[in-house]
Amino acid sequence: PTPPVTDDTKGNFNSFNNGEPKSTYGTYTNATGWTAENCAILSGYDGEGDGTNPRFAFIGSPSTLAPTLNGNSTKPGKLTSPTLAGGCGKLTFNYGFAFNETSDTKFTVSIKQGDKVVKTQTVTVAKADWVKFKVYDFSMDVNVTGDFSIEIVNDCAGAQTANKERVSIWNLTWTE
Repeated sequence: PTPPVTDDTKGNFNSFNNGEPKSTYGTYTNATGWTAENCAILSGYDGEGDGTNPRFAFIGSPSTLAPTLNGNSTKPGKLTSPTLAGGCGKLTFNYGFAFNETSDTKFTVSIKQGDKVVKTQTVTVAKADWVKFKVYDFSMDVNVTGDFSIEIVNDCAGAQTANKERVSIWNLTWTE
């Protein structure tokens, strides 16, 4: 059985790394089987403590965790769900940028049934348009029934070979 969700979103990102933010890029699995690969786990910040990396006020409260997909083209960040039941109507999440970046940021959200991609959407935020510490809203009409999985991959738009083009994702949920 799937472990209980510990926050009010179906993604349950607040259980990554045992609920603790971590600025080191690595592979993390949450309580419901999501995997964040080549990611850091950032959190919100409420003014208590030092408020430095990995804590950022724009993400929300300190208990809100945000897997942050690395844009290093030699090890791109990827967020993958386990197989989810009940279908997906609309997928939503927040995303944003905690660090100064030097190029465009691009990521692709794919909905899969088995090994087949049944719906995909790519988001590109041009360097000239993105704002550090701004909360962006993502919404995708999926409309699939049955079992599905979600994969979000940093497309490494600038082909950087350092920790760049990073995008944080939080509050992921969907309608059935």
